[in-house]
Amino acid sequence: MADAHYNLGVTLMEIKDYQSAEKSYRNAILFRPGLALAHLNLGLVLRNLNNDKEAEKSFRHCLTLLDTGLKDPAAHAHAVTNCHFNLAQLLRDQKRFKDARVILEKALGHAPPGYEMQSIYNLLGSTHAQLGDVKHAEESFRKSLAAKADHLPAVVGYAQFLADQKRIADAEAVYSGVPGPPNPVVLSYHGLLLCNQAERRQEGTRIMEKAIKYGESSSQLASALAECYRREHNYQKAILYYKLAAEKEPTDTAFSNLGAAYHVAKDYTAAAAAYRKALKLSPNSQVAKDNLQKLEGAAKRQQT
Repeated sequence: MADAHYNLGVTLMEIKDYQSAEKSYRNAILFRPGLALAHLNLGLVLRNLNNDKEAEKSFRHCLTLLDTGLKDPAAHAHAVTNCHFNLAQLLRDQKRFKDARVILEKALGHAPPGYEMQSIYNLLGSTHAQLGDVKHAEESFRKSLAAKADHLPAVVGYAQFLADQKRIADAEAVYSGVPGPPNPVVLSYHGLLLCNQAERRQEGTRIMEKAIKYGESSSQLASALAECYRREHNYQKAILYYKLAAEKEPTDTAFSNLGAAYHVAKDYTAAAAAYRKALKLSPNSQVAKDNLQKLEGAAKRQQT
């Protein structure tokens, strides 16, 4: 019966019927209290239901489960380690970084052979960084990349950590050291790093355009690239990528940015159209209202 309730919970979870999934996992636990996977998934479901208090209870209870008399002790150990990991994420989300560090350090000692250690080390590195422990943060990030050199969360997290330490060359080395073919996500972050440095902004835009060429087409990247071109006073390129950002994700912010780029490029008709699209999406957008008002005021002055 425990397996039947558990499997039903998995199915319900996949279709995002979280309330029904919660009931199924609780029933599975009633029939088999030591089923670590049920405790893990119950915690995940409760997080999706915004019930972090009960989710924490579920994850913590999972950590106490014994590993004796089990059909599959390896699967049990893997599930319990995942409970450590997800509990640490919950604690981090609540800014309880010291508690998260304790849980992650316990996870390192509990993880079974074959577990993806890069995930634990990366989260631990980020947690050390939040606590201002630079030495141990760097050690953990390095261990994450030693476990899996192309683990993107660690690549990005470690490089950003180094950039925060003003170690730009070291951050670039992390991005450049990712094995395999060019990765569009890595390229986008690498380009953004350089775009934030005035003397290397043009190099940054070239790298970010390469990211788009290799398939990274998010609105966030397009908007960031447009902003880099705007800082370079290349308004035509800025317009090109603000338009792409608005196509990918048509929000009032995207159209306000596009309108501002048209505005400084002195294409007032297109600017007004973009501001009006922003207001159509968000009638209370003060930025779009103010910019459209300024534009219309300037147009009236030109006519008189």
